[in-house]
Amino acid sequence: MHQNGIVTGDDRFGEWHRVLDCARRALIFRGSTGCYAADPEVGLGCFDGALQELVREERAGLLEEVRRGKYVAFTEVPEMSLGAADGTTATVRAKVKSFGILGERNFITEQAATVKLAKKGGEWRVTDLDFKPAPRREAPRCFPWGQRVAKATGNRITLAMVVRNEADRFLRLVLEQAREIVDDAVVIDDGSTDTTPEVVREVLQGLPLKLIRSEGSLFARNEAALRRMLWEETVKTGPDWILCLDADELFEAEAAPVLRRMVNQADFDYYAFRLYDFWTPEDYREEPLWSAHFRYFVLLVRYQPFFPYTWSQNPLHCGRFPANVTLLPGIQSALRVKHLGWMRPADRLSKYLRYRQLDPEGVWGIKEQYETILDAFPRLVRWRE
Repeated sequence: MHQNGIVTGDDRFGEWHRVLDCARRALIFRGSTGCYAADPEVGLGCFDGALQELVREERAGLLEEVRRGKYVAFTEVPEMSLGAADGTTATVRAKVKSFGILGERNFITEQAATVKLAKKGGEWRVTDLDFKPAPRREAPRCFPWGQRVAKATGNRITLAMVVRNEADRFLRLVLEQAREIVDDAVVIDDGSTDTTPEVVREVLQGLPLKLIRSEGSLFARNEAALRRMLWEETVKTGPDWILCLDADELFEAEAAPVLRRMVNQADFDYYAFRLYDFWTPEDYREEPLWSAHFRYFVLLVRYQPFFPYTWSQNPLHCGRFPANVTLLPGIQSALRVKHLGWMRPADRLSKYLRYRQLDPEGVWGIKEQYETILDAFPRLVRWRE
């Protein structure tokens, strides 16, 4: 069965599932620069013989540009099918999409791939890869809602953030990174009773800052109303791009120059990112019900003044941007985001109690996930930059 996008339970097609999984992993390991930036040997076990050496040489030629942030790519495999197969060889056909940055430009490509595999020593390995380009599709130039605004250069990034009693958590760390990325900021203090506003002013000193303070907490009553308020206050400043972060979200290292290049193009109006739920300073949680890093969340949006934005009315888990923002032309980013808000046991308990109070039946979220928040021994995976 499927849970939260992850297949669980027994696999009736075990052998062919392993073939497809090997092909998928090989395509992703070959195309996604984040897989091998820290360790060029990662994933090479998917390949066999001469192909393994070819992929190793290919990585070596790209590694300097990858580590400098001049080449960033993420590959996904949205479609796969099994062709000819017996007990020792198999052929897989796949649709491969790649997104990223090359030099100063964004790119998106689609290819048709033929993957040949052989079983050796009880394990499947890829022996050959053949790619053919898919027909090129131009970015849309006409929009039914009217004029689209898209500067290719000189774009500014505005930070949009809601904070509440964050002074002793991760706010300082998050803002210190954010100030290297953004040009100005709009922050709503949702009724803090500690020194959170002072931390915001101190860390963002020198940047244009619009700090709005509320006497009570709107987040506790209606998250959707608070998110919409933040959006409306931000667009009043006339932003080019809006980066909406929570006070416990941190981009991976070296994100600042990459994000700067990402916004200076005219093809895309939003970027979506994978979020990793950190349980310790070095490890993130990965289980069927803890799989945010297998999906993408829109965090960076180009403001379109003529677009008819609509909003979710969910009082919880409503999203941080208008609900229809993905109707704009957008792209997935290879940059990863660390979600630090689960790292402290006291924070986990607070969130557990909050969800039990506000969503006891799992109407807005996943009840089964709420019940696992306090698990004593979750499955953790070590983070690698």
